[in-house]
Amino acid sequence: MYRKLLTLLLIAVVTLPVVASNGLKMDEIVTWYPNTYTKILALDLAKLSGDEVLNGAVIGPLAAANHPVNGILRSLGILGLDVADVVHATYATGSGMTPYTLVSGVDTDQAMAAVGGIEAGVGAPGAPYQNWDMETIVDTPVVITGGKFGPFEMQWGYFAKDDLLWIGSEIGVVAPPDLDRLRTSTESILRRATGEAPVFDELLMGLAVGGGDISFVRATDTAKDRPLEAGDEAMAYTVTFDGDSAMVRFLVRFSTIEEANAAADKLSAGTSSYLAQDLYPGELTDLTQADALLMFEVTTDLSGIVGLLMLTVPII
Repeated sequence: MYRKLLTLLLIAVVTLPVVASNGLKMDEIVTWYPNTYTKILALDLAKLSGDEVLNGAVIGPLAAANHPVNGILRSLGILGLDVADVVHATYATGSGMTPYTLVSGVDTDQAMAAVGGIEAGVGAPGAPYQNWDMETIVDTPVVITGGKFGPFEMQWGYFAKDDLLWIGSEIGVVAPPDLDRLRTSTESILRRATGEAPVFDELLMGLAVGGGDISFVRATDTAKDRPLEAGDEAMAYTVTFDGDSAMVRFLVRFSTIEEANAAADKLSAGTSSYLAQDLYPGELTDLTQADALLMFEVTTDLSGIVGLLMLTVPII
């Protein structure tokens, strides 16, 4: 709790200029996720898919890599939903939790009717869907359905709540899809919606990083997460596109001021992993430090944004 209060105080002191009057409202989005989730990626899919340049240079490569962004688009297509209606689409993961997508702006009655239509084809010769069940979890109807799709077994959980569409997805690569985890994750989300479960831990990071076309917040797992510098406790960024380039505003909280100092030195020297890694090249344009918080801006091209998204939310 102390770290979260410190984050809020420092943001207020430096009046971090990342909260925008338009674009994504990350603080409102993350309040829907319980603290069992640790990474949240939100996208203005209507803009990304509707812009010819962004669709070709950002969505196209992510789809080819089978990135979760592609999974969101496939789910919308299966349900016959128009991406142009999407206010925002969010993909969240957490240790031991089923990845869950939240979609705002679509007709949830139409979506759940399409989910109901899947039942008619279950078990038919050559049909991929092999099961369809309506369950009640936290007083909410939830459809669990799936089957064999190519080399993988897949199971999905679908439900609508407060005009929001939720889609959980479990993939069986070696073992069968984990239906217990799907049900537990669904229950956790629904208990957050009723106020019975705590909100996503890094809510304040989401508050600070609002706006833009893409936003991301994570509670950092130093064993897995990239990009990473020593002492990184939590990271958030927002992406704003401008033609064939993009500006990324980062906020990173470190365990100590000394670790933040070291990370700032690497940023200034151009040797930081926050600036360049794999397909993600970036150029530092602004840097501010407030004790253990670093706030900095990076410019990159569209392929760099693809690389950043694959680093922070890897392919499935």
